[in-house]
Amino acid sequence: MQSADIVIVGGGLVGAVLAKALSHLGLRLILVEKNFLTEDFATTSVLDTRALALNIGSLTILQKLLGVDFSALGTLVQTIYVSDQQGFGRVTLRAQDENLAYFGCVIPILQLTRQLQQLVLDDPKITCVPGTCVGIEQHEDGVTIKLADQDLTASLVLGADGAHSKVREFLDVASETKDYNQTALIGNVRLKGLVPNIAYERFTREGPLALLPLDQEHMTLVWVMPTTVAELRQKLPMPILLADLQKIMGYRAGAFVALGALQAYPLQQVIATKVYQGRVGLVGNAAHSLHPVAAQGFNLSMRDIFGLYQIVKRYSDQLSQPEIIWQEYVRLRTHDQQRTAWVTDTLLKLFAPKNFMIRGLRNSLLLNLELVPQAKSALNEVMVGFA
Repeated sequence: MQSADIVIVGGGLVGAVLAKALSHLGLRLILVEKNFLTEDFATTSVLDTRALALNIGSLTILQKLLGVDFSALGTLVQTIYVSDQQGFGRVTLRAQDENLAYFGCVIPILQLTRQLQQLVLDDPKITCVPGTCVGIEQHEDGVTIKLADQDLTASLVLGADGAHSKVREFLDVASETKDYNQTALIGNVRLKGLVPNIAYERFTREGPLALLPLDQEHMTLVWVMPTTVAELRQKLPMPILLADLQKIMGYRAGAFVALGALQAYPLQQVIATKVYQGRVGLVGNAAHSLHPVAAQGFNLSMRDIFGLYQIVKRYSDQLSQPEIIWQEYVRLRTHDQQRTAWVTDTLLKLFAPKNFMIRGLRNSLLLNLELVPQAKSALNEVMVGFA
């Protein structure tokens, strides 16, 4: 039976960052993940590459914890253009106005995951165990993590296994679920006349639509709409979808000329009612899964990881008293978690309804953001993760 100070369940983006960060503290670590990526992505078509937006706050955290500048993997976002299809409201956010080189960057998910997992696999202080957690038993002096073919023991367990967390399920921790009755269609598009390093957020009659820069001629599309509409739209031929996109966006981003395969993701907000129980805690989407309207989910998780790292570093000699660690984590992170969930949910409510009065309010808000530098700076702080 293998044992460790900390076992991390889930070796995706969050779990890999967490493991690599904690490896600097001299602790015995085990990372459990069923799929460690090894494939070569050089043959992957750009139109079929999924991407993730990391704000400059997250990139700074990764640099501090891992010593790697991950912005080199992606395309920088230096301008964000926000507009409302149903009115005159629009605002342009420029990184240079806040004395920043960029707001963040867009990185292919598989490439980022592979590099993070390689850092973990190459670290002799981390034991990587391929497998899936099938049960958790807590004892007075530790935790047993049951896999299909072996058991592991630890002083602490961190569940970083995503929105459908098995760790959360084994703890019998309840979650509050808000179903938006929306689906995000996610894919990549090729455009002619694309202006580089600009991201677009367009609030449409059906829901928010985002375009994130991938390279000199491709962008990642996040197209949110009612689930019933998404089911119908997935059946449409590419020329009609491209025409729909052009009509919604106009030609500010360029002319849409090709569209990759669209993947459908039903949208919910899932918040665990508590982030720990005994010696086991939840991190990342296992604790909070948000609507993608402001691209804050993974960036919030990075701030959680940084906070948890600081706490474990401070109390690394007291892992036998997990209550101290978890109470400090709750004290440090609850406000940011609740605020980010509220901001995301409020933005969705403000920009989704078709009510005439609300439409007028949101257009006025966008116009005022454009005209009042202090308000725009406050929004920028939220977007880059510095608020």
